[in-house]
Amino acid sequence: MARKKKQVSHFIPQPKRIPSIDDILNQYFENEDGENKKLQDFFKAYYGFLQKSREEKLEEIVDTLSAVADASVNASYTRIVQLKYGDPLSVVGSLSGPGGRFNIGNGMGHTKPFSCLYVANDFYTAFCECYHYPPEYMRGNVRALQMALQKPSDFMSVELSVNIEKCIDLRDKDSLRRFTEVISQIKPTEEFRDWAKELGYFSLRTVQTHGELYRTLLTKDFLKNYYLLEMPSNSQWFGYYCLMAGIQGIIYPSVRDGAGHNIGVLVENLKDTDSFVEITGELPLLAPDRRIINSSNYEFFKIRTAKKQLLS
Repeated sequence: MARKKKQVSHFIPQPKRIPSIDDILNQYFENEDGENKKLQDFFKAYYGFLQKSREEKLEEIVDTLSAVADASVNASYTRIVQLKYGDPLSVVGSLSGPGGRFNIGNGMGHTKPFSCLYVANDFYTAFCECYHYPPEYMRGNVRALQMALQKPSDFMSVELSVNIEKCIDLRDKDSLRRFTEVISQIKPTEEFRDWAKELGYFSLRTVQTHGELYRTLLTKDFLKNYYLLEMPSNSQWFGYYCLMAGIQGIIYPSVRDGAGHNIGVLVENLKDTDSFVEITGELPLLAPDRRIINSSNYEFFKIRTAKKQLLS
């Protein structure tokens, strides 16, 4: 019996009848260039229209998010990075390529990038997020032999003291109801509906419900827009609006480990605040000025630093 495909809706809307990623990629590579260009022209024009429509509502969007960013964090968290990079608080990786779940990287040429430091509530969640392992690999349900057969990878795990003053907590599903109301008002024009029909799409749909919004923010496949059209994902646009609202941290459930959660720290918004993230564990070779990221030095962590400069 064939499994039913899950329908995914976005506040950067997509058609109801959406082909799979493989279907679209095959269409791009196998069809004539003219057909590919028609699809690309449509989606780029459509997403451009939606971006402009949201910018016209930017003040309302920012006020809505700022009003519910009433959480703060003062707790221990964990971050895992590959050992070869050797700089646990660096956000250079978040700026490479398309970026991360809640930030836009340098690969989005038409959109200004911004960085984010991603941390997890414990080692297990951090490992699952970093290597995309299912939680049973880390929480005692897999035999030692099975773990031993996994491909080895050198990594560094660091314990952190996370002190963030202004956070939005996506674990509280009621926090974004007003935001849903605002973005659901943005809908395609008749011109775009007709254009979509000419290309074989029955209709265009935007996020209309709270559940749809959460599914699009927490989907594992958040980079689909980038790989197909070099456009930011819904969660990345959400991170951008949080940045505009002065929010310093986005707390969200882990999509890899249902028992855990993460924080995306929008480091640009540490400026002129008392918020900080500091390494608390022993890392004797790391220079003191690379152990804490705060208002006075966050810009330095956006620059790749030679290893010899990291050592104390």
